[in-house]
Amino acid sequence: MQTLPHRRLSLLALLTQLAFGQPDTTLKPFVMDHRNGSSSLIDVSFLLDAPAGGDGLIRVHGGHFVKPKREAHPILGSKPH
Repeated sequence: MQTLPHRRLSLLALLTQLAFGQPDTTLKPFVMDHRNGSSSLIDVSFLLDAPAGGDGLIRVHGGHFVKPKREAHPILGSKPH
Protein backbone atom coordinates (compact mmCIF):
# COMPACT_ATOMS: atom_id res chain seq x y z
CA MET A 1 0.00 0.00 0.00
CA GLN A 2 1.33 3.41 -0.99
CA THR A 3 1.74 6.13 1.58
CA LEU A 4 0.00 9.48 1.19
CA PRO A 5 3.03 11.41 -0.22
CA HIS A 6 3.53 8.77 -2.92
CA ARG A 7 -0.13 8.99 -3.94
CA ARG A 8 0.08 12.76 -4.17
CA LEU A 9 3.22 12.50 -6.27
CA SER A 10 1.58 9.96 -8.58
CA LEU A 11 -1.51 12.14 -8.91
CA LEU A 12 0.63 15.19 -9.62
CA ALA A 13 2.56 13.31 -12.32
CA LEU A 14 -0.68 12.13 -13.93
CA LEU A 15 -2.24 15.61 -13.93
CA THR A 16 0.95 17.13 -15.35
CA GLN A 17 0.96 14.60 -18.18
CA LEU A 18 -2.69 15.32 -18.94
CA ALA A 19 -2.18 19.09 -18.87
CA PHE A 20 1.10 19.36 -20.78
CA GLY A 21 1.34 16.14 -22.73
CA GLN A 22 1.26 16.45 -26.49
CA PRO A 23 -0.25 13.49 -28.29
CA ASP A 24 1.07 14.56 -31.74
CA THR A 25 4.80 15.28 -31.67
CA THR A 26 5.44 15.20 -35.42
CA LEU A 27 7.01 18.32 -36.87
CA LYS A 28 4.96 20.40 -39.26
CA PRO A 29 6.35 22.86 -41.82
CA PHE A 30 6.26 26.53 -40.91
CA VAL A 31 6.49 28.72 -43.99
CA MET A 32 7.49 32.37 -43.79
CA ASP A 33 6.73 34.40 -46.89
CA HIS A 34 9.47 37.04 -46.82
CA ARG A 35 8.60 38.49 -50.22
CA ASN A 36 5.12 39.54 -49.13
CA GLY A 37 6.32 40.83 -45.77
CA SER A 38 7.72 44.06 -47.23
CA SER A 39 4.45 45.88 -46.61
CA SER A 40 4.73 45.24 -42.89
CA LEU A 41 4.44 48.10 -40.40
CA ILE A 42 7.84 47.22 -38.96
CA ASP A 43 9.71 47.06 -42.29
CA VAL A 44 13.04 48.84 -41.76
CA SER A 45 14.73 47.67 -44.97
CA PHE A 46 15.04 51.30 -46.08
CA LEU A 47 17.85 51.65 -43.51
CA LEU A 48 20.03 49.16 -45.39
CA ASP A 49 22.37 50.04 -48.23
CA ALA A 50 21.60 47.88 -51.23
CA PRO A 51 23.19 45.76 -52.50
CA ALA A 52 25.01 44.34 -49.51
CA GLY A 53 28.75 44.69 -50.04
CA GLY A 54 28.26 46.94 -53.07
CA ASP A 55 30.84 49.41 -51.72
CA GLY A 56 33.36 46.68 -50.91
CA LEU A 57 34.58 45.14 -47.68
CA ILE A 58 34.54 46.91 -44.33
CA ARG A 59 38.01 46.99 -42.78
CA VAL A 60 39.69 48.23 -39.60
CA HIS A 61 41.83 51.35 -40.05
CA GLY A 62 43.24 53.33 -37.15
CA GLY A 63 41.12 51.43 -34.65
CA HIS A 64 37.84 52.17 -36.47
CA PHE A 65 35.69 50.29 -38.94
CA VAL A 66 35.87 52.01 -42.34
CA LYS A 67 34.34 51.54 -45.78
CA PRO A 68 36.66 51.30 -48.80
CA LYS A 69 36.62 55.10 -49.29
CA ARG A 70 37.85 55.54 -45.67
CA GLU A 71 34.39 56.65 -44.50
CA ALA A 72 33.63 55.69 -40.93
CA HIS A 73 31.23 52.80 -40.58
CA PRO A 74 29.47 52.72 -37.20
CA ILE A 75 28.75 49.31 -35.71
CA LEU A 76 26.97 49.51 -32.38
CA GLY A 77 28.42 47.61 -29.47
CA SER A 78 31.77 46.81 -31.05
CA LYS A 79 35.30 48.09 -30.64
CA PRO A 80 38.06 46.63 -32.82
CA HIS A 81 41.42 46.00 -31.22
